[in-house]
Amino acid sequence: MGSEQTPPSRFASDLPVRPSIEPPAEDFAMISLESVEKMLGEAEGSAEIVDQQPPASDLPPPIFDPTEPGRAVTPVAVTPAPSILKPSAGASRFRFADMLHPDGTVDTEAVYRFGKVPEVKLSAELILQALANLPPDSPELARHAAIQITVNSLTQAAGIPVETVVGDARVRHTRLAQFQEALTAEWERENQPQRQTIVELEELIAAKQTELEAARIRLHEQESKVVVTHRDCEAKIAALQEVIDLMEAKTPEEDEANLAG
Repeated sequence: MGSEQTPPSRFASDLPVRPSIEPPAEDFAMISLESVEKMLGEAEGSAEIVDQQPPASDLPPPIFDPTEPGRAVTPVAVTPAPSILKPSAGASRFRFADMLHPDGTVDTEAVYRFGKVPEVKLSAELILQALANLPPDSPELARHAAIQITVNSLTQAAGIPVETVVGDARVRHTRLAQFQEALTAEWERENQPQRQTIVELEELIAAKQTELEAARIRLHEQESKVVVTHRDCEAKIAALQEVIDLMEAKTPEEDEANLAG
């Protein structure tokens, strides 16, 4: 055991430091030796209790479709990742959408449990934490150098090859991509009835809109006729009233006779 040598990290770089980058790349590492030791301690602690954690009984075991070998991933130092995530047969209540938080973000731990991502001593999640600690506006070369420093420190302290972390990252990358694809297909299936309902309602609305326009035209025609009829009646009534007035009007002679009598 004492004679074993830690494999050299493939992230080791002989590139000269470019003086044009200000501040130096090391300033962007944001991870001290104490931080590395703390992260390794947390990783070892989680590895010790992994057997004590209850399995995700609420999630059915994944079924993998072997018809797409191109999607298979075979990382170094970890269990090969099968190709496509599918719920087990008969799990009618299972939904990939259940692996989402209420705000819509992905519950990655649930996805990894469902996809049976193997536990490793040093996972890619620690590298993600290191990336999150870097300033968002740091130069690309500085980010690369900072990650080199972090990966070298973590892997050398843990005594594992870099390929283990890379393999873990590949498996997680594959699982999340499969989850996204499966979730999209699930939403398409679940939303299809709603889309059909919308189409039917739109067709019904269009038909009712046509009926509405026809009813408005008929009403307008009737109202126009009512106006014509009203005016015609008024004219005829006025003419008849004139006849009545003329017929009932007395002549001057009749007025004088009435006065004399």
